[in-house]
Amino acid sequence: MVDAEKERGNSPAQTGKPKSSMRHENMLCPKEISYLDVFGLAQNPFPIAPDDENFYISENIDQILSEIVHGIMTRKGFMVLTGDIGLGKTTISRRIMNILEEKGVETSLVFHTAFQDVELIKEINRDFGLRTESLHFNKQIRLLNDFLLEQKSPGEKLCHYY
Repeated sequence: MVDAEKERGNSPAQTGKPKSSMRHENMLCPKEISYLDVFGLAQNPFPIAPDDENFYISENIDQILSEIVHGIMTRKGFMVLTGDIGLGKTTISRRIMNILEEKGVETSLVFHTAFQDVELIKEINRDFGLRTESLHFNKQIRLLNDFLLEQKSPGEKLCHYY
């Protein structure tokens, strides 16, 4: 049997390197193989930020989307989407917002659930593009109410997510 290391001139005696470091060098790949290449993926399937464009819509999620969009379009009232951390509430909300915006519904999304009172109304106003420097609750709510009344024409719908 022929020793391949000796044939290539890579034996420890010929290179002067210890045998253990020779094994390590021979194990290195010339090109690092990523899981994207292995599975034939064009992008990271597990992004840190929610990605509603590549979100798998199961039968259950499709039903949730349909029910919420239907409820908004038919003005059924107050709806709540709840779930544990990491189950896709933000992604589903973004998907719903995209569907609603395609249907001409103006939307608002507030991420910070710690907002209360005037801070919450001010954040909703900001999201709708309404600005005022006042920190008085009455002025903020009046600004939002006036905006909503201006938007309320036949067929016009608004939606807010919190």
